[in-house]
Amino acid sequence: MPLKIVFIGLMALPIVFSQDISQDISQEKWPDFKTTWKVDPKKFGGKGFLPPNSLSLHEQPRTQREAESKNWALIPSEGCIDTKTGFKGLRFVPPLNNPEFIVPEFIVIYDKNGFIAGMQSIVPKALTANSNYKFESSPWYKEDTVNGIKVYLTTAYFTNPNNICLTGRTQDEFDGEGTGNILWFLKNNGNFHEAPLTIEKADQSCFWNRHNCFQTMGVHYFNFGYDENADICEELTPFQLMYIDNKLNGFVWQHNAPLTGEKWEVTELKAVYMSITKPPKCLLEEVKKKMARSMHVFLRGNEISGESCRAEDMKIGKTPSSSRINYLDAAIFFLSNILFLLPH
Repeated sequence: MPLKIVFIGLMALPIVFSQDISQDISQEKWPDFKTTWKVDPKKFGGKGFLPPNSLSLHEQPRTQREAESKNWALIPSEGCIDTKTGFKGLRFVPPLNNPEFIVPEFIVIYDKNGFIAGMQSIVPKALTANSNYKFESSPWYKEDTVNGIKVYLTTAYFTNPNNICLTGRTQDEFDGEGTGNILWFLKNNGNFHEAPLTIEKADQSCFWNRHNCFQTMGVHYFNFGYDENADICEELTPFQLMYIDNKLNGFVWQHNAPLTGEKWEVTELKAVYMSITKPPKCLLEEVKKKMARSMHVFLRGNEISGESCRAEDMKIGKTPSSSRINYLDAAIFFLSNILFLLPH
């Protein structure tokens, strides 16, 4: 009998840990798919200086039909699943409006029925030559070829990737869910990082740390804390998260390379201090060298009041330690119970 009880105790251990990495699918509707956040210097101090303006919040096509109507091109593949890379879905790129740009800034992924399923961020390999980021060994970047150019891609899914080529979404599901209801980032080993859908779960996560709130963005979360000497820049997680009213409202692609394209945001020092609490010195150096690029992606609005932002900023670094899963404490707890149940 004691051995049976010990077995049950051991089986409980991974169940407790799994709560930190899995979650129920969101039931809310994401009405937006807008990219890029920029100020308009021509309207400094006036309306339209901050988004919304002509440089920001570009609506992107959420159906294959809409993409084709805007002359987006399908990336050639032998089927819904690319045999070379394993990427799922019908992948479309926007047309290049400027001959100086090598490739588009991103790819939009549609399911077998033509409804949006995710997107990929494009980093041309040729533009990484002077970067100190370890693209080749990163768990987030995967090599591919787009428009004949060798690139690194990062991938985010807005719907369950297992269904993209199997069933896709129906019109009713698209009408009910909008852009999607999950945010899963693909790793090179085939696993996913599931972004917390609420700010509460983000605060409980061991992966994410709360940083600054900004009125036309939301509360920022990064995969690093508040150590200004942290050496993170060679292996920086290439995305941030944003939250408004306790719910995920978008994310940000971030790359350490001098990327070209009108939808890229050239990261400025002011923007760093605006979004990051005690930014790492190495990151500030990369920004000074004009190496850092970002792109905001909004899925559910971008407006939050100044009062709400100030209230959110008061919570920075004050997440109760008891709200995070402490793996060592959990292990000690189970081991102590096991030892108690063993025969003396």
